[in-house]
Amino acid sequence: MGKISSSLEDYLEAIYIIESKNKVARITDIAQHLNISKPSVTKALKLLAERDLINYEPYKYITLKGRGIILARKILNKHKALKLFCDSVLYISEEDSDEIACQMEHFVSCENLQKFLLLIEFFQEHKDCAKLWRDKAKSAKNEKLNIYNIQLEDK
Repeated sequence: MGKISSSLEDYLEAIYIIESKNKVARITDIAQHLNISKPSVTKALKLLAERDLINYEPYKYITLKGRGIILARKILNKHKALKLFCDSVLYISEEDSDEIACQMEHFVSCENLQKFLLLIEFFQEHKDCAKLWRDKAKSAKNEKLNIYNIQLEDK
């Protein structure tokens, strides 16, 4: 099985979260969770079933298969780690950090994710550095800081 698209990864993650709460997922649950149409969900479920990641038959409950569970957990764990990084290191708002983590989880490799986690660990072990960084990050929210002269806004 080759790599699946970011979109299909989002479906697996949604199914995993819904299954964790309800034991099974339904098309309606997935559509609501992802805020998309039921026909879009149906199309994606067919693709996931073809890749042997889910159990899916029209008008039946949807469940993850073994490989689907493993992949969904990997995606969800990446999401949680990246959200933690955005929250605890970058001091990004809760809502924004969740959206950023959702986007990043699809392209950050496990090897690179380790570096994000190492930085979190570093700040936990070095409270003095963490305080300096937190103060700098929080003060930067109130000023437009661009020491490298990189164009940050569309003109």
